[in-house]
Amino acid sequence: MNYLFNLSMDVVIPAAGESNRLRPLTKDFPKTLLPVGNEKILRTIIDACVANGLRNFHLLVGHGAQHVQAYCDSLAQEIPDIAFTFIPVPEYATKGNIWSVFQAAHLLDRDLLLVNSDTLVHPHIIKALIDSPEPHALAVDDYKSLGEEEMKVLVEDGRVVRIHKSLNPDTAHGEYIGALKISAGIQPELVKAFEEMLTENPKLYYEDALQRAFDAGVRFGMVSTNGLPNMEIDTHEDLKNAEPIAEAIRQDLWE
Repeated sequence: MNYLFNLSMDVVIPAAGESNRLRPLTKDFPKTLLPVGNEKILRTIIDACVANGLRNFHLLVGHGAQHVQAYCDSLAQEIPDIAFTFIPVPEYATKGNIWSVFQAAHLLDRDLLLVNSDTLVHPHIIKALIDSPEPHALAVDDYKSLGEEEMKVLVEDGRVVRIHKSLNPDTAHGEYIGALKISAGIQPELVKAFEEMLTENPKLYYEDALQRAFDAGVRFGMVSTNGLPNMEIDTHEDLKNAEPIAEAIRQDLWE
């Protein structure tokens, strides 16, 4: 892999949750450290980012935090000039991921890429987000068939206007895959949206805060996955089905 680093954008990876649906595999370890095929989920995410010149990673940690830190320390020895910081998430076991992501609010003075720690994402999707002319954008799989479980979106004139699992699969435009870009300068609007939603219910998804921002007029564009491999891993069945997707991503990483 050619390491040509982009120093203008950092990566945030929420990795604090307990992932109870994958127990007993996640009894002591966070989901992101589970292997899919020959490599851990987290390594595939980091490699997809590094392939696009990203070098600064901020991990939101809670359950199994010491294992995440030890693994990242080993990666820092392997990959030249890569850097990790770890942001502890208090009360991660009793609050939703909206609370977890809010712990990174102090980073909103810079350009950020956020990738969920359970999302396998092709490096070309990361590139499409970075290269998008939209200052803020969500990666949306508008190729796959949708069901009830996916985090679905509605799009109008290239702008995401609705995001929620409860959206009708027949009318939704695609699935938000768990990767987004935020440009510096959005801090007041986004922090306000998070604070409002946290006051209402700290057990919500961070996508609920995004919806509040959409409603307040903050534009988030849509970046299509263009049919490239990606997958969110939540269950034992997902873990098994993810192996060919992870293999396809890793083959392209090393071309």
